[in-house]
Amino acid sequence: MALCGGGRAQTGRGTPVSDPQAAFDRAFTAVLGHQSVSVGSIGIRAGLFAGIEDRGSVSASELAAGLGFDEHLVRVWCRAAFAFEFLDADPEGRYRLTPGTATVMLDESHPLNMGGRFLFATATWQDTLVYPDALADPAVRSRSERDPLVLDALRATSAPDSVMLIEHVLPHVPGLVQALHEGGAILEIGCGAGQLCLALARRFPTAHLVGVEFDPASVEQARTAVQDADLQHRVQVSHADANHLTDRDTYALVIMNRSLHEVGGPDEHLNVLRRSNNALRAGGWAIVSELPYPDNEADYRTNPDARRLAGVQLHEAIVGCAMITTSQLTALMRDAGYHDVRVIDQPRSSRIVSVGRRPHQSDHRPTR
Repeated sequence: MALCGGGRAQTGRGTPVSDPQAAFDRAFTAVLGHQSVSVGSIGIRAGLFAGIEDRGSVSASELAAGLGFDEHLVRVWCRAAFAFEFLDADPEGRYRLTPGTATVMLDESHPLNMGGRFLFATATWQDTLVYPDALADPAVRSRSERDPLVLDALRATSAPDSVMLIEHVLPHVPGLVQALHEGGAILEIGCGAGQLCLALARRFPTAHLVGVEFDPASVEQARTAVQDADLQHRVQVSHADANHLTDRDTYALVIMNRSLHEVGGPDEHLNVLRRSNNALRAGGWAIVSELPYPDNEADYRTNPDARRLAGVQLHEAIVGCAMITTSQLTALMRDAGYHDVRVIDQPRSSRIVSVGRRPHQSDHRPTR
């Protein structure tokens, strides 16, 4: 008897036979993963990880007293965090973060940060309640996209993207860094809470930026962030639909970070990319960062990032977002009239970043 994909056994004739132990092991591992995410999310949201990091080594009672929390509940959480290897413990019952946990769970600027994904996984719990109803009635939509916890989780998952795009992508786009240092204007489509806009404004202090965002709650968050940073003289946040973008011949850079898939279906993807091309000045560049959905369905079983994205699609589908595969993204950019389209290598395996240039001699055919 031989084993085949998915843990099933085969007879000599290749006929699958039942292997409930293997199925049980997979299911049990999944339950442990779910519990681990819950423990990690509590640690981030409640400040427990940060409290332990600040103190270096601490007992549950000391941590509870320092944070003003219930000692019993803190002790239960510490035990769970120890079980799932977020914490180490010494024989005296003092806890400390396991090596690397501060970076992976708390440092939002680090490309290996996972804290935002933990927050996202727990914040979108409503989707699992709504999904069964949506199967029978596609008009049913989850309200999770408007939940402040989801918006905060999206902000956290996007935080490492600013570092990735500025440090690892922009320098590989010919002439772009120089153009931005010389005051070239930047348009971000789908600016969310404004993190990337602000990071770009700080990196390029003579550049003017426009952030376009369709979600009203995110617009307010972004405008508040701009005011708090005292950058309102250089950063403008507009409540608008990118499908109706009318700017022309203006920007040195148009950038989209995980926002193209939110503008609609394939027709809208192409429309927004064409309008973005028109908005660029001759020789300007577009940078489009998206979720790296694979072109081959078998990759969902073998590639951990692809497997995670298969789960993320439950949320994306229930709130009305589309999916763009790796090859579809580059094809869309070429179809939209971009030249020199290519994928840029960068350290975040959970992103694919494609760039394209508006040609110096372009055909300004009207878009719909």
